[in-house]
Amino acid sequence: MLIDIALRDRWTSGSDVARLTDGGSRVVVLTGFASHDRIDELILAGALSVISKEVSTSDLLATLDDALSNDFDITPLIASALASSPNPQLIELSPQEARVLALYGSGMKLVAVAHHLGISVNTVKEYLRRVRRKLAEIDRPATTQLDLNREARRHGVLPD
Repeated sequence: MLIDIALRDRWTSGSDVARLTDGGSRVVVLTGFASHDRIDELILAGALSVISKEVSTSDLLATLDDALSNDFDITPLIASALASSPNPQLIELSPQEARVLALYGSGMKLVAVAHHLGISVNTVKEYLRRVRRKLAEIDRPATTQLDLNREARRHGVLPD
């Protein structure tokens, strides 16, 4: 089964992949962007591979064929995730902080983020305060929505 890491406003999570693999599906995740942590989460949950949307059609088909035969290579995205060391310039985000940052950083209004996540506007503001506080601690203040957009891209919760 080929699934996209982000469809509409919903992110594919490790639990999504685990649910599919527990049901017997072989899962390959297609992404235009992904943080190393996200790739690790998907692989640990049972995805056979994570492949970039930028690969050629022949490479994509080869990866799918490999997944069907249970004979697959490590893709460049997975290799990069495995070889990476923690980046000291990134902050640690809780899953909800990452979701709020992704949605708000993509240009959504506070009310829309709250509605989308089923939380109050005040709760959205609190998550954003936490993210901004963490960024300020590493001397990267994010005072505007554009600043948060850049940080969301840097942290892999939005595509570059």
